[in-house]
Amino acid sequence: MDVENSQTPLVSIIVITYNSSKYVLETLQSSLEQTYINIELIVSDDFSNDDTVAICKEWLLNRHSRFVRTLVIPSSKNTGIAANCNRGVKAANGKWLKLIAGDDALLPDCIELNINYVIKNKNIDVVQSYCDLYQDSFSKESFLTKARLNELPLFRDGITAIDQYHLLLRSFHIISPSIFLSNKVMENIGGYDETMRLVEDWPFFIKATKSGYKIHLLSMTTVKYRKSSSSVTKKGKPYRTEEHSRAIKNFAKKYIKGNTSKIYYYRNIWGLNTIIFLNRLQLNNNSLLSMVLFKLAERIRNR
Repeated sequence: MDVENSQTPLVSIIVITYNSSKYVLETLQSSLEQTYINIELIVSDDFSNDDTVAICKEWLLNRHSRFVRTLVIPSSKNTGIAANCNRGVKAANGKWLKLIAGDDALLPDCIELNINYVIKNKNIDVVQSYCDLYQDSFSKESFLTKARLNELPLFRDGITAIDQYHLLLRSFHIISPSIFLSNKVMENIGGYDETMRLVEDWPFFIKATKSGYKIHLLSMTTVKYRKSSSSVTKKGKPYRTEEHSRAIKNFAKKYIKGNTSKIYYYRNIWGLNTIIFLNRLQLNNNSLLSMVLFKLAERIRNR
């Protein structure tokens, strides 16, 4: 039922999954309940060892007619989030893309709000909106906060894409689950950097802004974002893990070194090395000493 025209362009919702069987039905259902009609639904899986793929295929059996097109893309090996995102994007036919993790959810008017915004505001290719943050589940009791970004320097009046690029070299304040973007951005900047495991979003937006794509702010809530206690960043621990710290070091060497001050770069590396050392000492725990040391290390990085 392709009804595409200038007012209703095709949108590709791309669900990125890896061992997402516990939550993926919520994500899929939120795609089904969109008020916007012209949608294709793609699930790109990164070699899950649970029944994520089977769940998605079964769910789509009786619901595929709601979408212009549906597709499940399995992988024969685990390749990382960036490569998984790229597979989904390459399979997409939509003019606009909405990537969403298989444990997050879209609010019913998510796509409609974004499409209305880009139609009314020409020459916009990347949109950031607000999102609701939850801890582990989308129950009222688990609600944390409404993430708003309007007061950040990244979205101040008159800011340019290159201004955003320089800000992103120093800190990352994008809420990736609520990003909505044109397919041509992916084509022009080469998608996600697959050499950057565990830090896929930061290099992507550095590449985008450096290429002249400004991130525009839609001051409305469009997504529910689940903060997991077992996230890759912390894996159930209170503070950043050694693995994630090493991933940020690799990112810094490739994207930050030479593009900002030497003082900032080496201070960042020093802070990350301190976090790695604290993890090796098994100090990533709930003690007062750990809290002081890890906060000091992060402060060194972010000064």
